[in-house]
Amino acid sequence: MPRTEQPLGSGDDALTSFARDLRALRAAAGSPTYRELARRSHYSATTLADAAGGKRLPSLAATLAFVRACSGDAGEWESRWHRVAAELAQPDAESEKPPPVETDAPYVGLAAFQANDADRFFGRAEIVGQLIDRLAQRRFLAVFGASGAGKSSLLRAGLIATVGKGENPQPVLLMSPGRQPVEECAVQLAALTGESAAVLRAEFGRGAEHLHLRVRQALADREGVELLVVVDQFEEVFTLCPDPAERELFLAMLLHAASAPTSRVRVVLGARTDFYTHCAAHAGLVEAIQDGQVLLGPMTTEQLREAITRPAMDRGYRLENALVATVMAETAGQPGVLPLVSHALLETWRRRHGTTLTSVGYQAAGGIAHAIARTAEGSYAGFDQAQQTVAQHLFLRLTALGEGTEDTKRRLYHRELDDHPDTAHVVAALVQARLVTADQDGLEISHEALIRCWPRLHDWLAADREGLRTHRLLTEATDTWESLDRDPAALYRGVRLAQASAWAAGNGTAMTVREREFLTAAEHAREEEAAGQRRRTRRLRQLVAAVVAFAILASATAIVAFQQRATAERQRDDASFRHVLAEADRLAASDPSLSAQLNLAAHRLRPQDQSVHTRLVGTRNTPLAESLAGHVGEVFQTEFSPNGKVLATTGDDGTVRLWDVRDPANVRPWGPPLEGHKGWLITVVFSADSKLMAAGGAEGRMRVWNIADPAAPILVTSWLAGDDREARINTSAFHPDGKILATGHATGVLRLWDLSDPANPRPLGGPRIGADGELWAMVFSPDRRTLVTAGGDGPIRVWDLTGGELREVRKLAGVSVYTLAFTPDGRTVAAGSRDSSVRLWRIADGALLFNLVSGHNGAVWRVAFNRAGTVMVTAGGGGLALLWNSANPTAITGIGPPLAGTGGTVYAVGFSPDGRTVATGAGDGSVRLWSLPAEVLIGHQEPVDFALSSRDGRFTVTGAKDQSIRIWSTADGEPVRTMAELPVVNTPRRCQDCPVYFRLAKDDRLLVTLSNTSLVRLWDLTNPAEPSLLKELNLGTHFTTGIAVTPDGRTMATNETDQTSRLWDISDPRDPRQLGKLDGHEREIMVLAFRSDGRLLASSSLDRTVQLWDVSDPANPVRRGRFTMPGPVDRLAISPDGRTLAMSYREDAITLWSIADPANPRQLSTLTGHTKQVTAMVFSPDGGTLTSTSNDSTMRLWRVADPANPSALGGPISTGNNAGSVLAFRVDDRHLVVGDGTNTARLLDLDVTKAVDRICASTGQLSEQQWQRHLLDLPRRPTC
Repeated sequence: MPRTEQPLGSGDDALTSFARDLRALRAAAGSPTYRELARRSHYSATTLADAAGGKRLPSLAATLAFVRACSGDAGEWESRWHRVAAELAQPDAESEKPPPVETDAPYVGLAAFQANDADRFFGRAEIVGQLIDRLAQRRFLAVFGASGAGKSSLLRAGLIATVGKGENPQPVLLMSPGRQPVEECAVQLAALTGESAAVLRAEFGRGAEHLHLRVRQALADREGVELLVVVDQFEEVFTLCPDPAERELFLAMLLHAASAPTSRVRVVLGARTDFYTHCAAHAGLVEAIQDGQVLLGPMTTEQLREAITRPAMDRGYRLENALVATVMAETAGQPGVLPLVSHALLETWRRRHGTTLTSVGYQAAGGIAHAIARTAEGSYAGFDQAQQTVAQHLFLRLTALGEGTEDTKRRLYHRELDDHPDTAHVVAALVQARLVTADQDGLEISHEALIRCWPRLHDWLAADREGLRTHRLLTEATDTWESLDRDPAALYRGVRLAQASAWAAGNGTAMTVREREFLTAAEHAREEEAAGQRRRTRRLRQLVAAVVAFAILASATAIVAFQQRATAERQRDDASFRHVLAEADRLAASDPSLSAQLNLAAHRLRPQDQSVHTRLVGTRNTPLAESLAGHVGEVFQTEFSPNGKVLATTGDDGTVRLWDVRDPANVRPWGPPLEGHKGWLITVVFSADSKLMAAGGAEGRMRVWNIADPAAPILVTSWLAGDDREARINTSAFHPDGKILATGHATGVLRLWDLSDPANPRPLGGPRIGADGELWAMVFSPDRRTLVTAGGDGPIRVWDLTGGELREVRKLAGVSVYTLAFTPDGRTVAAGSRDSSVRLWRIADGALLFNLVSGHNGAVWRVAFNRAGTVMVTAGGGGLALLWNSANPTAITGIGPPLAGTGGTVYAVGFSPDGRTVATGAGDGSVRLWSLPAEVLIGHQEPVDFALSSRDGRFTVTGAKDQSIRIWSTADGEPVRTMAELPVVNTPRRCQDCPVYFRLAKDDRLLVTLSNTSLVRLWDLTNPAEPSLLKELNLGTHFTTGIAVTPDGRTMATNETDQTSRLWDISDPRDPRQLGKLDGHEREIMVLAFRSDGRLLASSSLDRTVQLWDVSDPANPVRRGRFTMPGPVDRLAISPDGRTLAMSYREDAITLWSIADPANPRQLSTLTGHTKQVTAMVFSPDGGTLTSTSNDSTMRLWRVADPANPSALGGPISTGNNAGSVLAFRVDDRHLVVGDGTNTARLLDLDVTKAVDRICASTGQLSEQQWQRHLLDLPRRPTC
């Protein structure tokens, strides 16, 4: 017999009223017994009875279980529970205890740990030890981690605190780059050395070596002591520093200081993982951190427990076991959560009972999910209306808008704020709440977690991002104006002024006094100019009036007026054209597809403009996308059918949408969306024959359709794939034979289903444990022998299918794996994880092949390979999908720019069967179809450093640093593929970094290669797919230099020693014969090049000379000309007509020389435009164009038909994130082979018409909204 419920007291306090209303809810539900409520809720009867007992506040989970069992409103009761918890957590008004002393707080909240917080810093001892050990071995380290992973705390309270211990602590220079990193470095070094910061800044500006020299000077009398330079928030170099020159100088200072032979500096950088690709764009930085990376991932369970409990315990406090368990459950394995934990626990400590931190206090603070938002919202609510406006504008100023990355915090200097009582009050309140930190220079948000977790701030930032960018530019322009003593020349004019004025008209309260003064001065200057124009016009009218008196001059008046009108229209068109190009350039990184459309709009405005032509050609290297509208909410999967006809997309709206993708330029729905699911859909898969499609999600029900006719899909069956506890389906996979479907569930359970009869699925065996925690990923191997599963916790599991039943055979170490993918050959499986890494495992023995730091800001949600296995694509945080060269699974490298322009996290990605299209789905509900650059040469395992193309373009030859040489089929209209790979000779090399060189001759039937420092090989390429080795020669050289062959294939020039060259008769390539010797250089020879007629040879050397040799008689060469350059000439090319020599001597310029008379060479002109060293140059076959690449990651085209008066053909074309190093023209003058410094090369079509066709096919027309937003007042017109 059930016991009688004890009556409640008569009081009306919050706790009693709460319990009384719970009992009333139970009575309204028909007074079910607590045993019945326990059956409904899966909570014990005792727990539910205690919830309504009125003695203590039940947990939120128990409350909601009680309410749901009684059919109450869970949302209403959750809000009420928080109100009661907050009231109970208030300190006793009658208590005489002093208020908490904040300096005694065991947790630091949102602020990063400082070196003096080491006694509160726990959980990272192991990685601090690793840092110390790595730092002892290397002088340059980079710590990468997601936002909120604890990088700043690790560097400050971990590394700096550790090296600062002992009797002789190591000196440390700690800095964040800010807007002027060189100046900041000077200020911090001055604080250490006592030197003037102004003197140091001036020195640093004169050369990168001065930081190194200053440190040596400061430590000259301290033997064995070195300076540790810690650059925290290193991503500010890319987000806040607007001056590329200062950025380059700062990086050069750090690299030189750490790499100099007499270095006394060790450098540690702390950067977010989503800025990894930005670092990869700097060649010197890549080299420095290649083997010096430390990836900071989420804490392990034990580390997190220590970080939660030890700070409180060491100060005499205790935590309820339930509180520890709750925090652990909410945070274990999640990246970016540490500042949220610290803040939530700090708020819990403020609500403690005695010395105990309780679950009630934790829930009252809002827990992990709501503590920061609650603190921020509470501070905001405490302001009056005027102060709330100040707070809004302050937070917007404290945020740097991301361009293809998440928004970040921005340092705000005091000079940027008005001196107003409301501003001072708001800043003080936010600093006291620890939402903002302040020092003598300025303010910044305590942690970027506030940007992610405060909905109000998120809404502010999303409301008008273009307006915020306009405001940021206005602020920077104001700074520049004031730094130049308010020079009128620094004021806005034209389009910029019009944009800023239009924005200011509706946002006056957002501007400071100094910004209003700047804008007022600019508008006043515009009015003065207009008044001057009006005066000139008035005088002109007076003149016209006088002229009118003379009838004979009446026609002249009309002509003048017409010309003025034409001039005004031309000026208006000029301004519009420049604005469109500026918009295209600004969006190039964050939304390349929209940027390409704007470039196309500019092309339609001015079809002959060369700067637009090069921009359009540059899009040939860029993935471009078309958006597919339809889904509401997040998109979780984009899957192509194996036959390539259908793209299926699923998401938060519970629908499956089928798209006809047979023609990527004309994608359309096959029909209405497939509905009927309850809740979100997260998985959709196709059978191998493309006839069946299965989908599942939150409801736990799998549905299978027959889509033999995608326009009329037929629902074949629908069944619950698990019991009630396993309802939610996270993943599914078809076996390659199409008869077995695997489903993975939220409980970690794996189930197999026999679909031999699709209308009657039946289970194959019982449920199995597929993962510890939720099962998120599974994949069958292509050979049908293996199934791999993984999930939120624990290892990756490998299952054998060959014995007729599922048998677990191996476990691979994994960290919260969300996605798995096999390479097409079935040998390797890739696992994308919560810690933003992608690990590649060899399936045969479980060996880890590669651990890729992906560059995503957050988890990697999806990994996919193209059918060849040469390209991998990853989707994840930061709003990006990234392409990777996966030809060598032990050395994954990036390919080209990211697939940017989506909103929020990218959850879904899939390759089309032909590998030319990638489909992505994102958190903003967008589905994008990306057209990938088609002519990509992927196969080398190390960077490509040389290339040549056959005259007819049928094949291309490339060589890499590992001395491998490949021959590719590159015929027009056919897929690029490897035809042959020359055998690599594994002989020791005297020069490990020297490239390979080769030349084609005899109508491309002869290939001469120089590799392995000194090995010359001659090949018969009559059939390029089967090259035949004719002869090998070994030279006496110690490093690889140039090789040259006459076009007729009769004469070859090589180095005999490092300082002498030899001519060879190779008319019979099976029997080369030595001819004349060239002996004239005093140091090592670098480049050899024949004139097209084979009668003149040019050579260059480290002795800085270029020498011209008459080789009409190869047995008796004669030097005809010689001239000396300022530096060694390491790049040299002769024009096809043999009259012009182009060269570069390790600078950013190219000089053109006339060699029509070899005895009297003379300089004609200089080509300038690159900002770094030129790395390659080549003439077009017609001689009218010279193309060059550079370490500035660009390629440039030059018009050189008249070499005495050359000119640039448009602007620079990006070669990707790395230095361009390979160039080769095809004979059609239209195609180039271009390398980007990685193991990938590509064919670039210079035909503008082809670029326009691709943009139209891939992106379509600008929408009306886009046109109005980016093209101002221009009338809309079709661009395609």
